[in-house]
This record gives sequence, C-alpha cells and structure tokens, in this order.
Amino acid sequence: MKVTVYYPFHPLHLRQLDLAGKARLGDGAVTVVDPSGMRLKIPLWMTTRQAGGYEVSPEPEISARALLELTVLLALAEEDPAPGGSLSETGARPGKREGRETTPVRVRG
Repeated sequence: MKVTVYYPFHPLHLRQLDLAGKARLGDGAVTVVDPSGMRLKIPLWMTTRQAGGYEVSPEPEISARALLELTVLLALAEEDPAPGGSLSETGARPGKREGRETTPVRVRG
C-alpha cells in the first residue's frame, strides 16, 4: 500500500511512498519507506488531502488568543527564567542582538 505526502512544506511533497507498517493507535504518525530505502515516520495528517491546502501568507498573521497566550508565557518566563538567563526588556536573551528591525503583524480576531 502507498501513501502520498500532501503537505506542501515536506521535502517529499507529492511523492507516493510505500507503507512500512500500520500506524499505531495514538501515535499520529505513519512509517514509510523513502526513495532511498530509508524508513521514516511522517505525521499522518500530512498524508491527507486537506494538508495540501496549507500555504504561506503574504502577510504574517496571528490570532488574538495566541498573542494573549504568549503574554502569559512571557510573564511566566520572567518569574522563573530558563537556564541561561532571563529575558531582557526587549525580549531577547542575553548575548543576542537587540534592536533588530521588526515587521508589523496583523492580528485577526
């Protein structure tokens, strides 16, 4: 049996690959044989036709909910910094370049 990788950003996009075994319940991946004969796991959703509908947006988009969740994560990071230092006022880790030019992000509701 063969499966097709429909996800457009996968290196094996639109390739038909032989199944190397059944997907395990709850695994969320399928084992296939790539063109070189190597076995590899691909997320099952990448083999659905719906996965072929993903595309890069000409403008960055992020939901308001995702932005709110990000503020919570950043607040937690300030309270309990990860090893290697805490975030600076600009959000960069110590040693990283700060003051880089940013691109505006359109927020969708």
